Amino acid sequence: MTVSRAHVYLTYPFVLSYSPLEAMSCAAPLVLSDTAPAREIAEAGKHALFVDFHSPADIAAAVIRLLRDPEQAGRLGWAAREHVIGRYDLERV
Repeated sequence: MTVSRAHVYLTYPFVLSYSPLEAMSCAAPLVLSDTAPAREIAEAGKHALFVDFHSPADIAAAVIRLLRDPEQAGRLGWAAREHVIGRYDLERV
């Protein structure tokens, strides 16, 4: 069993790795850097929380927000899972 109460993925505008997609498929709540690659896979407030890549305070605040509000974390995580399965599932898409 895998447990993640907040998956933080920070990327500079470059090629996206597979880890946020894997986290989404596991329904992990996400904190993503507000960069073009991350915006391609998730919608702010619907699938993930987006933060300024250069702001440690914003990153910490987003993680704390997810840890303090498990209902919101669950909503984001399950919405992200449904989204990634709908768009990226190799067997269906």
